[in-house]
Amino acid sequence: MITKEKMINCLKTNIPLWNRYRKLSKYVRVDLRNADLCNIKNITIYRVGGIGSEKRTTYYVFENDYINCGCFKGSFQEWIKKIKYTYRKDDLYYQQYKRAATYLFWIGRLK
Repeated sequence: MITKEKMINCLKTNIPLWNRYRKLSKYVRVDLRNADLCNIKNITIYRVGGIGSEKRTTYYVFENDYINCGCFKGSFQEWIKKIKYTYRKDDLYYQQYKRAATYLFWIGRLK
């Protein structure tokens, strides 16, 4: 049986691999035929795609406060600090990340 913690760890490990695989293939294929997902509850993953210089997808696991955004992996607050450190406020990518962060912040709290 897969626990919530095992599923979160699996996602942390595999999301970067899935992102890399997507560059090689049009579709991501994940084999869940033998996975027992019946007891997995209350895991919310939000996704924002096509932002930043690489137009990658950002994943946010709300319950675990985990962000995977390109090569960045960490908490929501660490991600915000990284955005502010990396980009100037008048930069297009800063604006994209700022809007994505605002969306992820509020959508996670409104559920």
